[in-house]
Amino acid sequence: MASYDLGDLASPAADDKQAAKPAAKYDLGGLATMGSPPEVHDPTEGMTWGEKFLAGAGKGVVDVVVTEGFAGNIALKAAEGTARQLVSYLRSAMSRTWAAQLGYLLARQAFNMLREKMDPRKSNGGVFLGLNGIVIKSHGGADAEGTASAIDMGYDMVRYELLAKIGQSMAGEVHAATVRMASGA
Repeated sequence: MASYDLGDLASPAADDKQAAKPAAKYDLGGLATMGSPPEVHDPTEGMTWGEKFLAGAGKGVVDVVVTEGFAGNIALKAAEGTARQLVSYLRSAMSRTWAAQLGYLLARQAFNMLREKMDPRKSNGGVFLGLNGIVIKSHGGADAEGTASAIDMGYDMVRYELLAKIGQSMAGEVHAATVRMASGA
């Protein structure tokens, strides 16, 4: 998977007013619709967009999926619906017999960790790229926690100068591509 280093986006020193957060890493590699630089093998090469999204995003083959709003919303709603359906099936299966209930009790900590990781409120908001500023579109059904998460994401992007780092990274890629083209490679 292609990876573009945007520099150190780690949290500031502990003297900051906010508690230090874990390092924020924004990986621009493995774009499902854009492929990778020529020198990097693209694991999604030859796949249709749907295959890239379904096989790639779900299995970790891609880190970022870039789409226009309509197709992205359809893909997002399909993924959300599938997740809700799986949770419903799992809940039903885990309450069916006393042995299943005992299994749930033994695995409860793992289920809670999974629930926390999959909570859409923790990663609420889609970032609009290509604009000269930070724009995050929050989910229409977001509650206070989801809205706060989107605001935190925007704050971190400004604080760690993400737009400048993306611009620098892209300028470096354009320069490298220009040099390769000029040299006939």
